[in-house]
Amino acid sequence: MFDFSQSGLYELKFWTKYAVENRNDGFQIEYSLDGGDSWQQLGTSSDPHWYNYHNTNLADGAFPQGKDYFTNAQLGWAQFVKDVSFLSGESTVSFRYIFKSDASEQAQGLVIDDFEVSKYEGELKTTVTAFAADYTGSQEVTIHWTTGIEYQCQKFILERSYTGIGFTQIAEVNAKGIVTTIPQNYSYVDQSLRNVIYYRLKVINDNPDIGYHLDFYTNVIVVRRDVDPDLVHNVLPNPFTDRIGISFSSVINQEVKARLFDVSGKLVREDVAVPHSVYYEMDRLRLLPGVYILSVQIGEEKSTAYKLFTAGK
Repeated sequence: MFDFSQSGLYELKFWTKYAVENRNDGFQIEYSLDGGDSWQQLGTSSDPHWYNYHNTNLADGAFPQGKDYFTNAQLGWAQFVKDVSFLSGESTVSFRYIFKSDASEQAQGLVIDDFEVSKYEGELKTTVTAFAADYTGSQEVTIHWTTGIEYQCQKFILERSYTGIGFTQIAEVNAKGIVTTIPQNYSYVDQSLRNVIYYRLKVINDNPDIGYHLDFYTNVIVVRRDVDPDLVHNVLPNPFTDRIGISFSSVINQEVKARLFDVSGKLVREDVAVPHSVYYEMDRLRLLPGVYILSVQIGEEKSTAYKLFTAGK
């Protein structure tokens, strides 16, 4: 019997391997809130990492029509995980396994080990613990990412930019865990051929039933081919109005000096900053129409100059 009286994220985990002859054989897990007087099926086949079969039309299935269960074969040890946070507030929760077989043929049967119910003590927020990309073919980039915890995580939006200034969605990937503390691994192959490519992830977390919604972006990563790091890649827009964006060929963790001169050579704006990013923006520019020269120096390297125009000129 387990105590769920404290609120939080609870997970039920177990390891199993099994082999049965057909869908007339299988097992499921039930839970009770009244000491075993009544039992309910735990979860459905639509839950991630859970039942692999839903009985839609078998009159002689291991469990009645409309029920879900494990069946067929899992010949190697596999861990299954179920979010049981809905049981928060219950002080006495019991679980049991129900195995059913028609006994018509022999099979290896069922083995279960390391049954565990655990409460996650950290912050309930999806985390992306790794995000990387590299060329894996002449025109192929493979992007990988890993989550440390997924909390109400629904999907990932993968975005790409060739300039580092402005991104476009290229893929939507459904979350595997939804709610889990077990790391999940993802990958996507992008067919692209550029010397510098920028990627970022938008993480969508949502559960209207509990009033939870959170979207966030990862840091931007850069894939380079035959391009050195720590260089200015783009200066946009040109013409500009009240801002100038500067993108780099890598994350810049050193001092950047951005100086803007008018056509007479007068310094009209100077920014000195450490971006810790692939992007820096000179904003709130209030300049007269005309031609300007932007000088960008990264660290102790030689500065690079760019001719810019204000919008309408």
